Amino acid sequence: IEEEGRLNSWRVFASRFWWAAAMLVIVAGSVLQTYRSVTVEGQERPGFTVVQKPHFEEIVNDRKSVFPVDLPDGSTVLLAPDSRVRYDLHDFGTSGKREIHLSGEAFFEVVPNKESPFYVYAGEFTTKVLGTSFNVRACPDDEQAEVVVRTGRVTVFAADISGRKGAEPEGEIVNPDERIVLDRNKMQLSLEKLEKPEMPEEQLLHF
Repeated sequence: IEEEGRLNSWRVFASRFWWAAAMLVIVAGSVLQTYRSVTVEGQERPGFTVVQKPHFEEIVNDRKSVFPVDLPDGSTVLLAPDSRVRYDLHDFGTSGKREIHLSGEAFFEVVPNKESPFYVYAGEFTTKVLGTSFNVRACPDDEQAEVVVRTGRVTVFAADISGRKGAEPEGEIVNPDERIVLDRNKMQLSLEKLEKPEMPEEQLLHF
C-alpha cells in the first residue's frame, strides 16, 4: 500500500510537471509569434523583411536594389539598400501627425494633407512636410546627413523632435532643387542650390 501511494504521488507530480512544461511551450510560442520576422512575399523576393512588433512595423532592405514601401496614407517610400524605416501601425496619421523613422536612405513621395504633417526622423535631425517629394540620406556611419527636395517644400530641424511637446524649434526651409546638409560633428545645417536638379528616385533605382 505504501509503495502504491508513492507511485500515485509520482504520477501526480509527473502530470503536473508535463502540464507546466506544455504551458511554457505555448507561452514561448506566443511570444515568438508576436516578435516574428517574416520575409515579404515569401521566398520570391529574399532580402526584404518586415519586422512586426506590438504597434510598430519595421521594413528592412537587405538587398542591393531599391524596395518600394506603401504607407497607410497612400504615400510611398523608395527604400535604398541597407536601409530601414519604422512607423506606428495604430497612430500613423490618426493623431494629427504622420511619423516615420529612417535609418539609411530613402526617397519619399508624400500625399498632401494639411491637417496631418509628415515627419521623417533620421538620427539627429527631422524633416517635416505637408506633401512633397524629397530624398533623405542619414546613414549611421556618415559624418553628414542630407535632404534634397524635388517638389514642394520641407522644413528641416537639426534635432530629433519626435515626442516633443509644445512649440517646435525654428527650422530651415528647403525648396525644390535645393539641398540641405547636416554636419553631425558641429550639428549645423548648410543650404545650397543645385545647379543641375538631381532626381533622387532615379539615382536610387540604379543601386
